[in-house]
Amino acid sequence: MKLLKSAFIALTVLFGSISTALALEPTQAVDMIQGRIAETIKAIEDGADKETVLDMIKNAKKLSKEINANDLAAAKTQRAVAPMKKASAAIKKGKTEKAIAALKKSEQRWETVRDAF
Repeated sequence: MKLLKSAFIALTVLFGSISTALALEPTQAVDMIQGRIAETIKAIEDGADKETVLDMIKNAKKLSKEINANDLAAAKTQRAVAPMKKASAAIKKGKTEKAIAALKKSEQRWETVRDAF
């Protein structure tokens, strides 16, 4: 199980590093962010440790910086990232239910970002 967690963290970090080197379309970046949020929710539900979840949220937030957007989309992007920050704070405090709710809210807000493009 420890090997599986280590491999998962390594892949998450690797994909985070690769994505910053690639030029992504805004909709592709939103899809990737939503995928990472879904993976993070699943990891929380499966009982992943605090550090793993925090790294996953951090990588999703980093990916959000890849989006080059107009003013309207930039404002929506900021609104979508805010619940991710709340999820990080909730995880640090051990409040997994609150973190899952914040991540789901963020996932919904990313849909509005996609619609802006």
